[in-house]
Amino acid sequence: MFTSLLQRANSAARLFSRNVLRGPFGRKLKPLLRRFLKKTLGLLICKNRNKPDAASICLPVEHFFLFLGIKLDAAATQAWTLERISGLLAGAMPGNTAIAGIYRDFAATVIGHSAIRKLGVSQKLVGLTYSIWTGKPFHAKAEIEVPVNRLFAGLAFEPASVKVIALRPVDIVVDIVSNSIYLGQRIDQAYSDLASRFSVCGQPSIAVVLLRKAFAISHNPQVHDRLLHAMMLAPDSSNQSMLEEAVVSGKLHYPEMHQGRHFDIDRNPEKRLRIGYTCCFFYDLGTRIAHLPLMLGHDRKNFEVFAYSDEEVRDSFHVADTWRNTGHLDDEQFAKLVLDDRIDILVEFNGRGGHSRFGAFAKRIAPVQMNFGNFPATTGIPQVDYTVAHSIDVPEFEDCFYTEKVARFDCMAVYYETCWPQDFFPEVAPPPYQKNGYITFGCFGGSIKVNEELIECWCNIVNRVPDSRLYFKSMPLSEPSNMDAFRQMFARHGLSGNRLILEGASSHRTMLELYSQVDIALDTFPYNGGNTSLEALWQGIPVVTLKGDRWAARLGARFLIQAGLPRLIAESWDEFVAISVEVAADNAFRDEFRKNSRAHLRKSVLFNMPLWIQQTETAYRQMWRDWLKTAV
Repeated sequence: MFTSLLQRANSAARLFSRNVLRGPFGRKLKPLLRRFLKKTLGLLICKNRNKPDAASICLPVEHFFLFLGIKLDAAATQAWTLERISGLLAGAMPGNTAIAGIYRDFAATVIGHSAIRKLGVSQKLVGLTYSIWTGKPFHAKAEIEVPVNRLFAGLAFEPASVKVIALRPVDIVVDIVSNSIYLGQRIDQAYSDLASRFSVCGQPSIAVVLLRKAFAISHNPQVHDRLLHAMMLAPDSSNQSMLEEAVVSGKLHYPEMHQGRHFDIDRNPEKRLRIGYTCCFFYDLGTRIAHLPLMLGHDRKNFEVFAYSDEEVRDSFHVADTWRNTGHLDDEQFAKLVLDDRIDILVEFNGRGGHSRFGAFAKRIAPVQMNFGNFPATTGIPQVDYTVAHSIDVPEFEDCFYTEKVARFDCMAVYYETCWPQDFFPEVAPPPYQKNGYITFGCFGGSIKVNEELIECWCNIVNRVPDSRLYFKSMPLSEPSNMDAFRQMFARHGLSGNRLILEGASSHRTMLELYSQVDIALDTFPYNGGNTSLEALWQGIPVVTLKGDRWAARLGARFLIQAGLPRLIAESWDEFVAISVEVAADNAFRDEFRKNSRAHLRKSVLFNMPLWIQQTETAYRQMWRDWLKTAV
């Protein structure tokens, strides 16, 4: 049986190459398609020595369309089911539904690819599968040609309802399919892998769909955390939808335990409080900017600082009175350690992520437990009492979208001169437009924070400023396929050639030095830049931001208001374009800011670390007093 399948697959590859892959496009696709046919239909089946199971190896066809950037409208998606598509092609693959599923997925992949459409063979693909699995010769063209629109019609939608978002290279799809699904990997992991690819290529909403599929199969809490993060990045999410998903996740993965635990601790309201901070990246860039200076600046007469580091690092700047490396501890062991240390207030710096300690928080291991940074939304976890936010991030009327009490501050500061090597930041460079003769807009943020709507806006900005350039630098662009996906998205909105600079990873120092080539930074949306925007400002680059409807979409506004730069905040897409164009024309403003940026920032509320420490300590003391009123 398997020998026959392998022979048939080899024959299929030769048949496909001989009859379809002639001409310039065919020569490029020939190795790819032959590899797919031989690998998936022959070699892997032969290796597995098992009859393929459609439920375990067939990835639903809509995600091949999605991976190529073809999005269906809501009505079409509802009608798009695995069973229906299998039934549609069953007549071409009698008695072999699993193999039919493989060919169905492959057919859908190639139908959506522009190079295949140019070959003019897309209408033959479904019929070709019939030829291969019935043994009828390919020359019987009239018998095997099935128009693509009939395939669409069988799925209850018209081709007009298909919207092209972005074309992705077929080879990425083939790599994921052949290396993941057909090698026996769990299908939930395949969904998760696809979500990662979409996420870094400017398609966060599709990543949300895929992660929902992955979680529905696996019920893995880490997948659920990834879904929550993806929703913050997706433009079509809302505070309400994020709250609902977080509540489901919190109840499912962090059920309440020991809620009424009695703590054998000193209950003096004015005592020296024991504050425990837990993090897996204490000496990373984000914590060096804000959290380490906060910990270092605590009044040691009134606060004793414990650090629980899940990363094996040394406390080089002595920010904690007690530093514990806890990466080797499971949640049970971690919980016992915190209880033994008699912590009064336990603070989670990790946010909702794979390395958080919320599993230990669920056991109620400190009187007061809070989320502090790295997750700009509600955690949905019942045992988290507070979440810390600026009043700009979360206005009072949005408290209903948080399961925690919002500990709201008027100052949340950062500082670059306490917990850093002295030569970490390069000197501010002269304005590049003076040498270039044109304006360069830039964004050095993560590509996961970029989406098609944002790219369209960026392109509108650049096209409104004559001879200007856009410089987008992000680590995932080091992968050629990711670079190609973004290049196509930008091209669709009228930006290409020498007006678009795309670049992948470099050392952090090199990235900071490359701000010397940027005149104006453009923020991401709906998840604004964090460290990226702060570093741009410190390097003398004005950052234009769009303020949105959620915490993550207000980070840029918070930074700029505290920095005394409200003119750079837009309230709509049109304003985002207008302000960017206006700043591009205002050489005097940009030159002045670049010349005096660090002196200006040092004097601003954004860099007023003593004020933030004072407000934090006042809040901690009040939280402790409030707990004493209800303590058992």
